[in-house]
Amino acid sequence: MGDTTHPLMHKRRQEILAAAMKCFADKGFKATTMQDIARAVGMSAGNLYNYFEGKDSIVEELARRELAAREERIRKSNEVAEDWELCRQEIRELILSRLNSVRARICIDMLAESLRNDRMLAVFQSMDAQWRQLLLSIYMKTGRYTEQEAFCNIEANMAAMDGVFLRILMHPKLDKEALASELVDRIIATHNRRK
Repeated sequence: MGDTTHPLMHKRRQEILAAAMKCFADKGFKATTMQDIARAVGMSAGNLYNYFEGKDSIVEELARRELAAREERIRKSNEVAEDWELCRQEIRELILSRLNSVRARICIDMLAESLRNDRMLAVFQSMDAQWRQLLLSIYMKTGRYTEQEAFCNIEANMAAMDGVFLRILMHPKLDKEALASELVDRIIATHNRRK
């Protein structure tokens, strides 16, 4: 693989990731081939391997970028930790991003594949552990929780957030705004209970 920090390489990798997401949405993760992705981005499959080793490495990069984006949002909202309106907005945007049926199908499809693919499972477990650790550090910083209490709250909130993917697929016409508002209220209320 070439220098992934070079602007042209970075731009091309972005294009490949976007094409891969479209292919995963159209055909499903398992059915999508590297040839499909190459065709969608307008290059040969051989050239595609100069950017990514395979579908697993594409998923690793997608997961890495998702976590980096979450960390940045958390960092920004953590800078103004007591600005609950900003926290509400950040949580709401995260929930609404999960209430996208295409994204939900792709994520569930990839999670299902990870049950058969140890490398992908390791990527998802690592991402989940990093996310939990980041949230744990925020909870502990408040001084309101024992580590066990923080962990239980985080797991409950993460379970609700993960369930959003299923809700949009099972009930496509649900009121996304209303659900996002209700979940935000519950997450903030859980956090504020310990004041």
